Amino acid sequence: FDDAMNKFVNIKIDSECCQNYGICGEQYVGDVVFNKDGKVISTRFRFQHTMTYNDDDYTRALVETRKVSDTFATRLHTLDGIEDTEDTSGEVKPVFAYSLFYVYYDQYTYIRGILAEDTLLAMAAVLLAIEVITNVWIGLFVVL
Repeated sequence: FDDAMNKFVNIKIDSECCQNYGICGEQYVGDVVFNKDGKVISTRFRFQHTMTYNDDDYTRALVETRKVSDTFATRLHTLDGIEDTEDTSGEVKPVFAYSLFYVYYDQYTYIRGILAEDTLLAMAAVLLAIEVITNVWIGLFVVL
């Protein structure tokens, strides 16, 4: 696998294989990290969304991509015999889903998450204010 991956990422975009058969690996060269021995030690997953047209589509795409990345994260493991000079814990690094629009639409997931809580809190405050005002008015009528 490691040798085939190394050959794949070295297929140039202007090569005959890429131009005639669409097998191009050069654009993925930054997505695969090899160690000194040519073994794959890290890769990047890429997912594609269906077309997104409105805010609901963008937010749904964000949530679904996070679900998929969480699913893949539970299946990841470290490879035996591969040393990471930066990390000696041996733990699998977390998977992080990112796309440019996630930065903007992440707030929608937060807003939807607290919408019910804030709405109920506001309604309780309004009902409490109405109750206090009503009791004050009734108290004024009794006294007068």
